[in-house]
Order: sequence, then structure tokens, then C-alpha cells
Amino acid sequence: MKKIYIVHAILAAFLFGLSTPFSKLILNNNNSPLLLASLFYLGAAIFLLPFKIRNLKNEIGQLINNKSDLMRIVGAIIFGGITGPVALLYGIKYSSPESASLLLNMETVATSIFAWFIFKEHLSTKVILSSILTVIAGSLLVINFNLNINYGGILVILACVFWGIDNNLTANVTSISPTVNTILKGFFAGIFNFLLFLIFENIVIIWDDFFYALIIGAFSYGLSIILYISSARNIGASRSQIIFSINPFMGSLVSYMIFQTSLGMEFLSAFILMIIAIALLMYERHHHEHTHHKVDHSHEHSHDDNHHNHQHEDLLPGQNHSHQHSHNEITHSHIHYPDIHHKHDH
Repeated sequence: MKKIYIVHAILAAFLFGLSTPFSKLILNNNNSPLLLASLFYLGAAIFLLPFKIRNLKNEIGQLINNKSDLMRIVGAIIFGGITGPVALLYGIKYSSPESASLLLNMETVATSIFAWFIFKEHLSTKVILSSILTVIAGSLLVINFNLNINYGGILVILACVFWGIDNNLTANVTSISPTVNTILKGFFAGIFNFLLFLIFENIVIIWDDFFYALIIGAFSYGLSIILYISSARNIGASRSQIIFSINPFMGSLVSYMIFQTSLGMEFLSAFILMIIAIALLMYERHHHEHTHHKVDHSHEHSHDDNHHNHQHEDLLPGQNHSHQHSHNEITHSHIHYPDIHHKHDH
């Protein structure tokens, strides 16, 4: 498996894992979860915009011309940018930070189920076993903290279902880069939830927390999301999500340091299971003869793989870029994963 994309998923998990305990700290100051959800995504969009401002118009044009991707982005904004974070933050408000962190393991289950049954992503035996170990690890942690499912817990699980849909939609978008994807989701979802806050909430804004929320959004949502999307597009939604599921451990460790909660043998056992689950993915070798049909499409790519051999002037090797290009039909055999060029049946 492409090791760099595993690293991307691990870094994404670390950054997102920090958001749960810090969100709890801000919510403890009587801030609105709806306001916090909007600021997280606005912070992500504002942070990333300078990196793509020159090419933003071009990529949006490509998205508009690709109706399938446009519908996927709309779905990702609704499920991943609006309903998902709102459900999570209301869940965090009415749950302990450790419980909310641990329940986020359900996102892995939801993503794999949607990937397998709806989006027809191939799951190997190692991926299925890795998913099972991930669920067992999460269950051990739930037992460790004696979690009782309440309304807050139900909302966190609901957020995981929404993000499971979002993960699969986003992994199949090809016409725009992960950064522009996150900018669009951040602005549209952030503005929508902020308007809902102004209309339905009667809570005074604490301006110090307002700016803290934007900072959390920049790193725990903005940078984390583009790292996750980069991983999902190249190794598949289910595989990247299994790796990303270490984020509850990050959240639990930070909660331990902030709230002085206890971590027992169950936590250590679960951590070992999670390491085994990730190792199974790292050494997965999916290899068979397959056929690529002729296709003409546009997506972000570089020329360091076996599928993009066309030439450019003044382009560095491995440099990412996006434009319309063609692939001729080819039948070959090599190690591959369910990225945008390998969605074939098995």
C-alpha cells in the first residue's frame, strides 16, 4: 500500500482527535454547538483559501461541468458539513469527552458498510479483519469507561452515520482537489449553520472562544480533512477510515491530560488491537490482472504512477495538477487499491 497515504490518514486522525476534548472545553463555557459547528468549518475554509485562491475559479468550473461530482459535493456538504458536525457537537455537549471520542469509532463501521454495500468498494479479507479488530478495540474502550448510551451518545453515532456517507461521496469526487473540496464544504456549511444560529439561538457570543473555534477548525477540520481526502482517494474510503479511526485514542489521551480521567488495561489492549489493524492494511497486497477501459476525464494527478504518462512542459516530476486528459484501454497486472482508476468488480 502507498505508505505516504497511510501517513496522511494518521496525521488527519491526530488533528481531528484533538478537536473533541477542546470542543468540550469551549462548550463548557455555555457556547452553542450550532455556532461551534459553523466556526469549525469556516475556520477550515479561511485557513485553506490562500493556498488555492489562484486556481479556485478553474477548479470550480471543472466541478460545475461534472454533474456527478457536483451532486457528490452537495451531498458531502449536507451530510459532512452541516448535519454531521451539528450532531457531533450536540452529542459532545451532553456526553463526556471520553465517551464522545470513543463512540467516533462507529464512523469506521458506517464508512465500511456504505463503501461495501452502496459504493461497491472491494474489501479484501485483511480489510474486513482490520475492520473487525477496530470495532473490538472500540468496544473494549467503551467497556473501560462504562459507557451508557444516552441522547448525547445517540447523536454522536448519528454523526458517524452522516460522516460515513460523506466519506464515500468525497472519496469518489475527481474533478477538484481535496483542498478546494474542503474550502467549498467549509464556506457553504459554515455559513448555513451560522445563519441557523442567528435565527434560532439566543446565546451571547464569547469572542475569545469564537477565535479559538476558528483555530480548531483550521487544523482539526481544514488540514485534517484534506489529509483524509488525499488518503481516501488513493487507498479507498474504507481503508483510510480504518486508519483514521485511531482518532478516538488521540481524543482519549488528550481528555486524560485535560480532564484527568483514568486509562486502564482495556485502553492498552485496544491500542494494541488498533496497531495490528493498521499493520494488516500496511501489508495488504491486492494484485490481479484487470482492464482499464478508455476514459476521458479530469482530476488532480501527478506523473509518478502507471496511469498518467502524457507529457507537459515545465512540470516537475510528481507535481500535482489537474486538467482534462485521456486514458487508452489497457489490461495489466499490478498492486492496486480502490482509487479512482480501480473501481472494477471482483
